[in-house]
Amino acid sequence: MATPPASSSSSVISHHQNPKSIFVYGSLLADEVVRVLLNRVPQNSPAILDNFERFSIKGCVYPAILPVENTKVTGRVLLDLTDSELDILDTFEDYEYERSIVDVSLMDTLKIMQTYTYVWVNKYDPNLYGEWNFEEWQQLHKSDFLKMTCGFMEELEGPESKQDLVPPLLHFTPIFKERYGEMATSASSPSVISSNHRQNLHNVFVYGSLLADDVVRALLNRVPQNSPAILDNFKRFSIKGRVYPAILPVENTKVTGRVLLDITDSEIEILDIFEDEEYERSSVDVSLIDTSNKVRSYTYVWVYKNDPNLYGEWNFEEWEQLHKNDFLKMTSGFVEELGGPGSKPRVATYESFYQNAKD
Repeated sequence: MATPPASSSSSVISHHQNPKSIFVYGSLLADEVVRVLLNRVPQNSPAILDNFERFSIKGCVYPAILPVENTKVTGRVLLDLTDSELDILDTFEDYEYERSIVDVSLMDTLKIMQTYTYVWVNKYDPNLYGEWNFEEWQQLHKSDFLKMTCGFMEELEGPESKQDLVPPLLHFTPIFKERYGEMATSASSPSVISSNHRQNLHNVFVYGSLLADDVVRALLNRVPQNSPAILDNFKRFSIKGRVYPAILPVENTKVTGRVLLDITDSEIEILDIFEDEEYERSSVDVSLIDTSNKVRSYTYVWVYKNDPNLYGEWNFEEWEQLHKNDFLKMTSGFVEELGGPGSKPRVATYESFYQNAKD
């Protein structure tokens, strides 16, 4: 954790500014983000905030905290901030957070310190879930978040008035611009990205044909960011009469695959239609292979638990060699018909395609 020389820190604080501190627990744990916002990394100390809990937020890559008894949040305290630096942070945190005074325990000295922190405004937000993980954020989102932060600061330091600033979230391009559509170019008030307008983002663990980028691109018109992962206590089977696999819960087994990250509601609907009635979308915990972190995710589980047509282990490399080209043609035909007057369910499309191929 970088600490600048005392001289550089103290020189920023003029006599008429009252130095303050703030407990941070999300993206501001990254020195690079702090440096972009404040043009320095203030002296800081690791700390614990008791009786608060940190949550992930559907549709966002940053976390929220809310008061919850007998829980705690680890983070750090940025020390000796000026009034102008707090103004920057207030603008950056925007209307979604409220700056509050809390007591934190400094981990180095065990002393209690009163400081500011940013608390999520919507106490009953249904989009809060799980525990936000800094290491996972660094790996998957930090680079794009830094670009967003740089864009925000360029506008903040420009000639526009403060009320005309685009909210920080809508600087998160190209990813967020794609997800929020016209809002990304017309935002001028906090109401623009209320929870009613925000698309929920989801993770989906895939293990069969969706391991192929070509198939994912045909369905979603993009290949989302993804990470290799393992699903424990499930087994992958081949299916008689099908070229794609099934998974079912089986103790002491595991399925390797990947997690497609930040899937929008509309993309989930496409995947639901594609998987059709043979699969049920379920919530599972998967382990990211790169970091060993656990991630909550959807996956598609075979509906027929006692299906006599399940056998052996499905092999992706064999599928790529023998079946991918035809499966891609089938998928492209399915997408072309999707939503049209003569569109068929995916299973019917599959059976029709492969019957014609045999004929």
